[in-house]
Amino acid sequence: MPRLALTLINFALFYVGWFGLVSGAAHGFGAWAPLLLVALLGVQFVFDRSLLAEGRLLAFAAAVGFVLDGALAAAGIVAYARGPLPAPLAPLWILALWVLFAACLTRSLSWLRGRPLLAAAFGAVGGPISYLIGMRLGAIEMGGAVSFLLLGLAWALALPALVAATPRLVPAPARSGRTADPRRRATLLLLPLALFALPSASEADEALTVVESVDLERYTGLWYEIASLPNSFQKRCVATTATYELREDGRLGVLNACRKNGLDSPVETTEGVARVVDESTSAKLKVRFFWPLNVSYWIIDLCPDYSWAVVAHPSRRYMWVIAREPTLDGSLYDAILDRARAQGIDTSKLRRTLQPPS
Repeated sequence: MPRLALTLINFALFYVGWFGLVSGAAHGFGAWAPLLLVALLGVQFVFDRSLLAEGRLLAFAAAVGFVLDGALAAAGIVAYARGPLPAPLAPLWILALWVLFAACLTRSLSWLRGRPLLAAAFGAVGGPISYLIGMRLGAIEMGGAVSFLLLGLAWALALPALVAATPRLVPAPARSGRTADPRRRATLLLLPLALFALPSASEADEALTVVESVDLERYTGLWYEIASLPNSFQKRCVATTATYELREDGRLGVLNACRKNGLDSPVETTEGVARVVDESTSAKLKVRFFWPLNVSYWIIDLCPDYSWAVVAHPSRRYMWVIAREPTLDGSLYDAILDRARAQGIDTSKLRRTLQPPS
């Protein structure tokens, strides 16, 4: 089979695998990662028998991923949708991604061979972008810009190391040589860029129903967090509040505040901007706390008098119950959770937020 065709097949399988593993992890199917990996490698083997000679490279990539992503998780830089392996170990779906990525090094990424600076630049940019898309799909949680800078540095070191190790781990006949064919060279350069440009379609899971209409003016003001699903960016937070202010440009100014580790701790704040993405209801918003990250903010339940609301991410991995007062009646709270469960949200992990006494 022509090398260009093998390159296209390799890229297509990697994209299908990347999307399937990440979106699967976001929806609680991370334990199925080994089966998907075996299936994709089997399809690759049908078209390219040289894959059989790359076992050492695939194992080495999995080991690199186990160490690197485990270290990132242990340092609190990134948090993953979990599977059978406990935190902070890298989950199975991440290790499967590393193996699929390694299968590209002799095919759709073979143009990086012998170009360590290019490999470092590609890792520094491509690594954070792929994690950013993973966040949008709901499989990954990360902090601010510093986390992305550290992630970019890690990938700027890891990718050249993988590229340099490839000729030592793969027998020469199994490796794709460089080619002077301009069509294949252009394809090899454009395919990774196409991967980064593909939209994260599964982010908008339409099965999660939002309220019919939100009056943003009535929605403004101070809200107390009553409960939330655990997430890395609110670790150890108590006395959590959110204040919204309608701006002249129609967007909402966002001021999140909390105290870390106890009610006596100093208040820490984060500012952001929210914009409406569904004009028909104003119930779907995107909140940006730092560029280029935009987080989906869907209002899925709302009291007619705007005394309480429920906000969730379309992946169902994040949910917040908020109210105008720091406490909420027990029977009302239970009814709110019943409706959230009816939408497929796992409320068993919901944590009540400690607020100062009234």
